[in-house]
Amino acid sequence: MNKYFANIISELTKVLISKVCLSYNVPELQAMDIVYNSDTFVKLSDKETGLYKEGSLFLMDLLTKEVNHGIFPTI
Repeated sequence: MNKYFANIISELTKVLISKVCLSYNVPELQAMDIVYNSDTFVKLSDKETGLYKEGSLFLMDLLTKEVNHGIFPTI
């Protein structure tokens, strides 16, 4: 993983964690657990999916659907 890609993933992940804290009213550690253990994060971290090019609102929508339905949504 090159440094540029790693920085993008890091920044998007921070935003997702913050959004999970606010949306689900959970502490930061629980939000981190939700994000880092999600298929959304796995796919975000895979350069081949191109999800790193998407905005945080789109990514949060995917994560919300995954959390609510227990599976990563079909894009």
